[in-house]
Amino acid sequence: MGKFLNLILLKKDRFFRDLFIIYLYKFITLFYNSTKLGKFISLELSKNKRKAIEITPQIGCTMMCSYCPQTLIVSEARERNSKKIMEIENFEKMIKNIPSDTIVSWAGYTEPLLHSNFVDFVKILDEKGYTQKVTTTMHGKKESQEFMSNTNIKFESVGFHLPDNEGLMKLSVKDSYLFYLEKAIRHQANILDKNSLSIRIIGDKPHKKIEDLLEKLINEKVIEKNFINSSKKINSRNNYIDQKNDRYKFFSYFSNIKRKKLYYCSYRRLNSGVLLPNGDVNICCNDYSLGFSIGNLLEQNLDQMKNHEKLMTQTNFLNGDMSVCNKCEYYKSI
Repeated sequence: MGKFLNLILLKKDRFFRDLFIIYLYKFITLFYNSTKLGKFISLELSKNKRKAIEITPQIGCTMMCSYCPQTLIVSEARERNSKKIMEIENFEKMIKNIPSDTIVSWAGYTEPLLHSNFVDFVKILDEKGYTQKVTTTMHGKKESQEFMSNTNIKFESVGFHLPDNEGLMKLSVKDSYLFYLEKAIRHQANILDKNSLSIRIIGDKPHKKIEDLLEKLINEKVIEKNFINSSKKINSRNNYIDQKNDRYKFFSYFSNIKRKKLYYCSYRRLNSGVLLPNGDVNICCNDYSLGFSIGNLLEQNLDQMKNHEKLMTQTNFLNGDMSVCNKCEYYKSI
């Protein structure tokens, strides 16, 4: 059985792989119920093909976008007296505990370019051979804006998350911002592999000045139209965003009715935790309450944390009563 499962786990198509695992589990539990098997199935369904770590280099984002629960994460960090800014000395200690085959994603709970050491962080990781990705609004320190516009460091992917026409993103579209945004898009489009650049707008369409810029870049064949995704669809951030708000559409909604015994993360975030400034790795990018730390990178290796012994022994994740997850649309039962 073990060898057969391992063969299935190698399949590239996650939908059919997961479907097979779910129905195999249902069949087996008709005759035999095992907590150990349940843990294995839940963890496999809750992980992505590639392990990653998202980095939040500071707590708090100056834009305070309508669809981002920044007040929650700031208040939680203040209540816990958590470190708000990641220090470069601690960062260098933390990455010693990140295996080299881990993808480092500059995303998390804030705009990465706001940190004064963002460029230093990226260079340190590049020198050590890590694969990096970044999602940015291009709002941040001038040094970081310039870096995104001329760096020789090649990210695996770059996502530009840009202002919309309704003001849902609280970013002032000034000429200086447009100058660096255009330079960055041109530069990244030039050095990235095809389809590794994406542009996302949460809203009906881009801000008028952004729309004009994107149309110009399309006409000059710098980018392609299909790189741009305008949509009001968002994640509920574990139901921290009011789902009655008709300004957004949510990907799905999970009514917290417990019908089955085994639960898992259908967003597959259990091997993509979020690193915080104090070294804690929070369980998921949707949890702005900082509700569950799987460990601390100043003290533990990331691979040890991703075994999720703490999650499986100290919480009710498997049976649907995980307090951090049970309002999330991605917390589902088999």
